[in-house]
Amino acid sequence: YSDHNSVGAQTRINDACILENSHSIVSGASDGSVHVWRVDMATSSKGKNVDRPEQSRYYDTSRVCGNSVVRKMHPNEGEILAVNHWNTHSSSLVSFATQSGNIHTWDLRCSREP
Repeated sequence: YSDHNSVGAQTRINDACILENSHSIVSGASDGSVHVWRVDMATSSKGKNVDRPEQSRYYDTSRVCGNSVVRKMHPNEGEILAVNHWNTHSSSLVSFATQSGNIHTWDLRCSREP
């Protein structure tokens, strides 16, 4: 379960997909909402690489330090059952299937939502 909507109610995430070439994911939930999340990364330097002691330099590690909702929509067609993402030169398409049997696409590069 996750806090998937803005009012704070708990809802189940049914599917999630990584958005290529970004620090973002898209998720579809049992309340019928589709959210695009930005995953915030933090980088920190660690000591010597213990796996390769011959390397005396320091190395960086990354970890998730939070997330934020970038975009969201609610098509009012029941649960979101599946989400997927295709990235092309001209579009960044999220497709999702709803409980009512419809399949939608959402171009994340458009300024207006469907």
